Amino acid sequence: MTDLELILTMLGEAFTTEIAKNRDAQGFAENYKAAKAGGNVAGNARKELEQKSGKKIVSKDNFINLVDKILEAKKSGIPAQHWEDEIDVMVYKLYELSYAEAKIIDNDLKEDYFESYVIASHNAIGQ
Repeated sequence: MTDLELILTMLGEAFTTEIAKNRDAQGFAENYKAAKAGGNVAGNARKELEQKSGKKIVSKDNFINLVDKILEAKKSGIPAQHWEDEIDVMVYKLYELSYAEAKIIDNDLKEDYFESYVIASHNAIGQ
């Protein structure tokens, strides 16, 4: 994960926490709304940085690390579906698919997972 990816992830988490505290979010539904709002802040920051820099922020290392985890897990008999799902979402985001478009490909895809997945994951700046 690049420094920018880490910073954007931390930004999304920090804003989610702040929004949840300010709204006194209780239960799943209220915390889900706070998470969406926090993720949107980080997503908007990523998009603005990509627009101004002319480059995507996400690193190919994310894919490689996940593939390595999946292969190791499968060798050890450990379930790896969550990592496989993560790669799927990375690819959907890489091709800038909307949730509706990704849902056509993956009928089991959950909107909250798709929308909250904040990676800066395509051709990292400096690569």
